[in-house]
Amino acid sequence: MQEIQEILEFLKNRGYKIEKVFKKFEVNGEEFEVSEYVASFDGVKYVLVRREEDNRPLTPLERFAVALARLLDVKGFAVLSNGEELLCLRVDNGERVSIEQIPEAKEAEVKSFDFEEEKEKRIVVAMGMLRCPCKKGCRI
Repeated sequence: MQEIQEILEFLKNRGYKIEKVFKKFEVNGEEFEVSEYVASFDGVKYVLVRREEDNRPLTPLERFAVALARLLDVKGFAVLSNGEELLCLRVDNGERVSIEQIPEAKEAEVKSFDFEEEKEKRIVVAMGMLRCPCKKGCRI
């Protein structure tokens, strides 16, 4: 299960509602926008699902994925795929887990944690600029 549609279907089968969420934010006077799939239940965003470029190594993107999930107010997990491999992380502590550890929606527990929003924004923007050929963050 590495393709985005397979992951989204897996989450739907576990009782989650899939939606595309958008968020605009500002760093150093520049405006950025992110748009990602999120699985939710009872209005709680619980799983971020992101498809990276084919064959892109996922390990260097772990912190980016956690920061992005936190900015989008996701309270459970971040799932990344590059078409060949899949990476699932807890958003509260960044720990790698199996996608099978994502509970059924009716059993999901909201993870509470503190984070510095400005720090997470800077991580997302910095990684987006490093990955972007024009260096304007279009790969966020």
